[in-house]
Amino acid sequence: MNNRSSNKKNSGFTLIEMIVTITIVAIFASIAVPSFSNLIKKNRITTSTNEFISSLVLARSEALKRSRDVTVCASDDQTSCSGTEFSKGWIVYADCNGDGSLTAASVDCNGDGVLEETEIVKVHNGLEGVSISNGAADITFKFSGRLGGVASNTAFNIRHKSGTTVMKKVVINRVGRIRAETP
Repeated sequence: MNNRSSNKKNSGFTLIEMIVTITIVAIFASIAVPSFSNLIKKNRITTSTNEFISSLVLARSEALKRSRDVTVCASDDQTSCSGTEFSKGWIVYADCNGDGSLTAASVDCNGDGVLEETEIVKVHNGLEGVSISNGAADITFKFSGRLGGVASNTAFNIRHKSGTTVMKKVVINRVGRIRAETP
């Protein structure tokens, strides 16, 4: 007589094998999650740095193109230069009337006798989870592309909101050259 159970192969996992597999997966996950979190934090800092630098480069090129001062100012509400820290947003504007401030009224920016609606070149909303600061509420590029109103390099510290360590630094030298550094 043939015994059915002796011919049949066992298939599947035992309880012990499953517990060992789940334990190994849990160990790998506990190692990977903090690394992934740091990767996200570093990418957020890099993206924010690149966005800030692109606005500074835009301001410098607009100053050269328009032959007038162009300013990047911190803005809490994206309509006025009311901010103290760039992480809440900023405005790039051409100072058409030369008064050193953003003019809300229409002005003749290009000298053609027609009033333009605004001096604003670009508005950037805030950055989530990132702090950009240097103590100044604005930075101005002169018509020559040089940095206005400073005697030496200007540096902006970029850090994650959850920490105090500076992750990136954006440095602008007196001639207007912009670079990112990792301290």
